[in-house]
Formats: sequence, structure tokens, C-alpha cells
Amino acid sequence: MVLSAAFHLLSDYRVDLFQVAEKEFGKNIPEKCRIGIKGEGYNGGVVFPQKEIKSWIELRCKIMKQIN
Repeated sequence: MVLSAAFHLLSDYRVDLFQVAEKEFGKNIPEKCRIGIKGEGYNGGVVFPQKEIKSWIELRCKIMKQIN
């Protein structure tokens, strides 16, 4: 599901970001949760800068979304 979210975000489709964050963090979603997408198409990936302790630029994200 998370890889599907990356593809959909890169293709400008609608994605339920809360559902993506819940898959990663369960019920403990950070207050200012950021979701980064790196790569292209099916080679894209979802990263969480807070979890990686790096900026979205260091993670080479093409898209950064914030929820909460």
C-alpha cells in the first residue's frame, strides 16, 4: 500500500496520507508528520524524514507532504 501511495502521489492522484502514516506509525502518528516521496513511477518510495532523522532534501524527495 505504501508503494502504491508513492506512485499515486507522483502521478498527482489522490492519496489518503493519514492511512499511509498509520501503516508506518500505527496510532502513534507524530504531531507534524511529514511524508516524502522519492524516485519515479514504480521505482518511487515513501520515506518519513522524522523517522530517518534527515531532511527531505538529504533523502532526495521529489514531493513532501505534511499532515496534522
